[in-house]
Amino acid sequence: MTIILTHAELTAATGAPAWIDEAELPLLAHCAAQVPDAGHILEVGAAFGGSATLFLLFSAPQVRVTSVDAFVTDPDAGWRASALSCGQAVRHGLDAYGKSNRILYWHLMDMPSQLAVADWTEPLDALYIDGDHSVEGVNGDFEAWTPVLVSGGTLMLHDSRRLPDVPMSQYARGWPAPTALADRLRTDAGWRLLDEGFSLTVWEKV
Repeated sequence: MTIILTHAELTAATGAPAWIDEAELPLLAHCAAQVPDAGHILEVGAAFGGSATLFLLFSAPQVRVTSVDAFVTDPDAGWRASALSCGQAVRHGLDAYGKSNRILYWHLMDMPSQLAVADWTEPLDALYIDGDHSVEGVNGDFEAWTPVLVSGGTLMLHDSRRLPDVPMSQYARGWPAPTALADRLRTDAGWRLLDEGFSLTVWEKV
């Protein structure tokens, strides 16, 4: 398999937008590769399937990936993905790299995060949070899903390294609420910072 190194290669493979920075791609790929075979990665926020494709391509053959997204219209950008467009993009991405069979290990939950977690009991080896970026949304996802993340498991927080004193109209490596959460974790003995790049922070659950 040719390793995805660039944002352009990822979007060409899926045929869809991917809001993942060039510096974040190797970090996400590395996190996926560290999950033990037959382990489980869950992402909150699937959009057009870029991160799901990356996780499926770089994880071990029997690692399962679950994507949770209610597919609402983004209030800032005005775009809206759908379960159909997400599924098509993931299939295209896997096909492009000769990994079509990995689609069997992907499950898309078309529903709000809080609804999906209500009956969830299976332990997770890795958790990627990139859903609702409001204070209530990001904190709610963190509080809801991290209890089922195993000790030693990996938490990936997207858009959590915002630069200070930058207008909201600029991307600036992240958003206030995810950044505030990451800042809290820096002094939380229950979490250890493993890596960071552009807007992404990566944590180990202690």
